[in-house]
Amino acid sequence: MRAVLNDELAQSMLQFIDARGSLRPGSPDWLETLNEVMHLYYFDRARSVALRRYVVRLCGKIFAESVDVYSSDIERVPIVMSVFEQLHLEEDDKIVGHVLEMLDSSLRKAIRSDLFSNIVAASARAAIEPTYYRSTNPPQQQPFDDNQPMLVLAEPVGNSSAAPREERTYSSYSRISLLIACLLGVFEWRITTADAIIERNYAQWAADTIKLTDLFLDLLESEHTFQSIMREILSVFMRLHSDSNMNLYVLSPDRDTVVDQRVSLNENARIKLWQPGMGDKDGAPEDTKHDEQKDTESTATSLRGNTTIHAIAASIAAKVKLSVRNKGVPFPVARYVNVLLNLFQANTNFETYYMLCEGLMHQLGNTHLFGVCGEETTRLLSYLIKHLKKDICGQDTRSRVSPADKTKILTHAYGLMISIMNQKDFLTRELEDALITAFRDGLIVTSGDTASSQICLHALSVGMLELPPAMVRSLSSTLQQLAKIYSAVKLSVHLIEFVSSLSRERVLHANLRSQDYRMLFAVAINYIRFHNNQRRREANLSIGLPIGGPIDASSNNSNMSSRTSSSHRRQSSTAIPAAANSSIASRNDTMKEIALGQYVLVMAYQVIHVYYLSLNPGLKAETVDHLILGLLQSNYSRNGLDESNEVCLDMILHNFNRTSNDVLGLADAAVKADFGPVVERSWMQHNGIVTIRAQKEGPLAQIMVRSPSGSSSRIVNLPEEVARKRTERAKLPLSPLPVPPTSPIANSSFNASAATLVPPPPVGVISRGRNISRNRRLHSLVISGPSGPGADTDTLPADSVCRLLRGELVQQSGSLIRAARLPIKFGPAPCLGQEFITAYQDLQNIDPPMLLPTHVEAVARSLRVFDTTPTIDTHKVSVAYVGPGQTTEHEILLNQQGSPAYWAFLRGLGNITRLSETKGFSAGLDTSGQDGDGRYTITWRDLVGKLVFHVGTLMPAQKGEQDKILRKKAHMGNDYVHIVFNESGKEYDFNTIYTQFNFVQIIVTPVDGKTSVQDDNSTFNAPRFEQLYKVKTQVNPDIPFVGPAMEPKLLALSALPLFVRSVAIHAALFSQVFSNSNIVDTYATEFISPWRARLRIIKRIRLNMLSDAKKAMEATAQPSDSSLPRPPQVGLGEFGEIVSDPSKAKTGSQALGFLIKDMETFYGRL
Repeated sequence: MRAVLNDELAQSMLQFIDARGSLRPGSPDWLETLNEVMHLYYFDRARSVALRRYVVRLCGKIFAESVDVYSSDIERVPIVMSVFEQLHLEEDDKIVGHVLEMLDSSLRKAIRSDLFSNIVAASARAAIEPTYYRSTNPPQQQPFDDNQPMLVLAEPVGNSSAAPREERTYSSYSRISLLIACLLGVFEWRITTADAIIERNYAQWAADTIKLTDLFLDLLESEHTFQSIMREILSVFMRLHSDSNMNLYVLSPDRDTVVDQRVSLNENARIKLWQPGMGDKDGAPEDTKHDEQKDTESTATSLRGNTTIHAIAASIAAKVKLSVRNKGVPFPVARYVNVLLNLFQANTNFETYYMLCEGLMHQLGNTHLFGVCGEETTRLLSYLIKHLKKDICGQDTRSRVSPADKTKILTHAYGLMISIMNQKDFLTRELEDALITAFRDGLIVTSGDTASSQICLHALSVGMLELPPAMVRSLSSTLQQLAKIYSAVKLSVHLIEFVSSLSRERVLHANLRSQDYRMLFAVAINYIRFHNNQRRREANLSIGLPIGGPIDASSNNSNMSSRTSSSHRRQSSTAIPAAANSSIASRNDTMKEIALGQYVLVMAYQVIHVYYLSLNPGLKAETVDHLILGLLQSNYSRNGLDESNEVCLDMILHNFNRTSNDVLGLADAAVKADFGPVVERSWMQHNGIVTIRAQKEGPLAQIMVRSPSGSSSRIVNLPEEVARKRTERAKLPLSPLPVPPTSPIANSSFNASAATLVPPPPVGVISRGRNISRNRRLHSLVISGPSGPGADTDTLPADSVCRLLRGELVQQSGSLIRAARLPIKFGPAPCLGQEFITAYQDLQNIDPPMLLPTHVEAVARSLRVFDTTPTIDTHKVSVAYVGPGQTTEHEILLNQQGSPAYWAFLRGLGNITRLSETKGFSAGLDTSGQDGDGRYTITWRDLVGKLVFHVGTLMPAQKGEQDKILRKKAHMGNDYVHIVFNESGKEYDFNTIYTQFNFVQIIVTPVDGKTSVQDDNSTFNAPRFEQLYKVKTQVNPDIPFVGPAMEPKLLALSALPLFVRSVAIHAALFSQVFSNSNIVDTYATEFISPWRARLRIIKRIRLNMLSDAKKAMEATAQPSDSSLPRPPQVGLGEFGEIVSDPSKAKTGSQALGFLIKDMETFYGRL
């Protein structure tokens, strides 16, 4: 009778039956009744859509009650399986939706594996069969036409000539899309579900999940699958990540957090902790050291091609057999990698290709996922490197690809290639070279697109640390590319930071030659010239006075003294005026532009300093002409050398014969030795000050040389040294000695006579281009320009170096300047006294030293200020550790321990230093031995700077010790730059440790959001791959800082500290420049380096001395024949008995008196 009811009556009857509860599970004959109703009113497609919707909704309600209340599954309700099996025939979307609700519940609740397999099989038929139907009118929701590819990467594979059976309709597409979304939801749920749910049967759970996984991989492999369906599947699969224990989990769509926090780090996992100074000589206790290669090879073999989902492993499915663990769900990584490779090779849809690049760019950072199938991964990476280079060059794109899409291709192609570097364990030498050369070529190929060039520069910043051998091999050609793009203003910060980072990686300089260093100097000089030309244009437009011109030290001396006595964060007395009536917003923008311009200028000079100081004397000789003449061409002022060029010249001449180790051995400040009673005299020579402190009762003497670029000190037995030097000078060939340019007989003919009278270097004295013998002090050595055949250059006048040291410009024609040699000569001094009393050891043709009246309080005070001004750039950076689950400032400040990875990171940042033994700059930490700020800290030093870290975990602070907590925050909070090692599993908020000076934060986070520590309860030895860490900078909104980590970068732990330290140094320097970028009375202030501050002190002393000398000469009405007074006569009474033969001197003071008398006699004779 029910069969003859019309649709309206049938629905009324069903409502009545449902109200009586006849269909509720447990009622008599409820299953038979449900089967009859479904066959009569649902499977009969002649029935109305409204009735069929009602019936399927009723079936779903009954099935849900059966599962939830009676704990039964689809076995108890077999009719539901029939509904699933016929899903692919359904055309009504609402009915499909109701069926999918039942499907979702069935897949989540199914207990028997055979039933789950049947459900998946039914779903597969519903998802796959309609995809074989070709469509001539694809749904409008699909943004791309499957049959009209916008991007062709390779020829399609498979049988693409199969005849279509019928057209796909919108309904079929929508149904498949909804079905796939349902299945993907179940897939994610099964991965991230709690252990309690799968405790019933691990093996079944694993096998069932693999069946679902195979369904998706089948869809991805099918050439007939909708492109949008593929993208839906890829959107989930490319968020799968594995941790070091080979457990699989799903990232959130933004790839920053784990979808289900229940699969994050086990809070009960034991992490062994250590601190520096508490274990072995490096500070690490023995029980925390691991042999990371132990059992790796055998384990990797047993796991090749698989990793596990969520739990701890699997011994299931015949095709994926693991024998070492008995829990978990295997994931067929090898097949997944092959599917990705096939998609890259055969897929022709641009949007799918774009998603593949973007997704794999993030997923390749997970070395644990791809590491278990090395062969497949290597094959994938090899293909990607080869074909992505074609995409970069535009060889694989058709004309239909829009310019915007081409930009997308380039951006993600480079991003994917950066990620490939993270899989360096699977890269051959050829692939490593191909990666680096791709980034190198990208600097020029995409030079019109500064965004792509910027990506390439940042990629090379990572590549130099991750793939150093490949970088060494291509460095010379990379420098040639850099020299071609310096004119791109938008790249200036990125390029100069890359060159700066490269300067600190000395191991990469192995193959560099003199022409390569000249190219590096040219890059820096070009930025200096560009900066000064811009200022000159502004001056011509009457915008105002330039920054950094010569200062008038005679004016406002008191204000200058206060500036130079402070740290190197100072303001210039000259400035560029800003717009007088600008708004606050434009004023801030102006400050940012000024800060960035000043930062590039400061960095350019720093690059010159570091590279020059790193060279051996031979290479310095081959590059010095190019460098100095380039600085002269870039000089802003037309009246004299810029201060920055003056200190650079001082650095060049003082360190010409020093190696990098010699420079590092110099003291940060001149420290007077404890000699007892001494005789002390100081002289000024150009921009240098030499002080000799000689014992009155002993033979020792301390010779200290102070200059803007540094200080040096040596202790000698002065009588013996003077006697030895006198004997050596007596053996010199008879020839006129060089005469100081300020003497009355110095004239234009000096150059010609010197050229003929200087004897040729004897054996052991090697000219430019090679190491200079220690005997160089005995003979004149001309260091002047490039040598060899074809060297067509002219030599500048002999007094050129002297004039440059005075701050004068060498006026020559432009053509001569570009091809000139500088007459830099090293050899014997004019007299024996000047062999010791000189600020420029062995440098000839310079002014004689001038005695300083140190008994005058103003001079003595200036020298004291000079000695307290640092000789290097000093930076302080805080390091904070954020443990699992920590989010508050109080929790972080209380940390005194961290994970092993954190301590390894700390040791890579610098050297573990005992605070009580720290000399010089200490960033305010307690060095008294009281350990008020802990016993140790981390420090790092290079040729021009020192970095001291305020390490939170090394500073004492316990609960209840509020004063120590505040002291720790005072140190860390006053730093411009914070490094945060974040293992909390959560995003680190910028204001967690809130301070006024918090400008830049460098956040370091494990890629999988967890520490790479294995569960102690596990007996499984997973293959160990180097943990990757994400580095990203967060900046104050008012700071225009840019750097390679503004976009996240992934690095291995071995390269991580080097990269973070480089970013921190640049951020600290920029913060100093920015903090001094201010607009006062519409004028912009300027950053003054420590070297320039020291130069200003010396200039002020000289001006005061000249002023006093002028007054004295006016009083005596004696004309002067020189711009500098001759060394005045000094009383020698306190030196004891003055000897005429230095061999008879018994004390240092007697030897010093002899030297002074000798020099007075020589200059008196002149």
